[in-house]
Amino acid sequence: CRVCSDIANGVHFGVTTCEGCKKFFRRALKEYRTYRCKFNLMCTVNPRNRNTCRSCRYQKCIRLGM
Repeated sequence: CRVCSDIANGVHFGVTTCEGCKKFFRRALKEYRTYRCKFNLMCTVNPRNRNTCRSCRYQKCIRLGM
């Protein structure tokens, strides 16, 4: 997965991602979610902590072209 470096299972929203990131991005768009980072958007997004900062995860999705 280009977002969290987990094992990807296909191209979703134009980027190779895992199921978790695909569903996260879909929910963020569908529910018009807004997220705020507590650490100035400097969080690391990886498989172990990808749910810790949703703001950084969402920003990374956008940055990759989703």
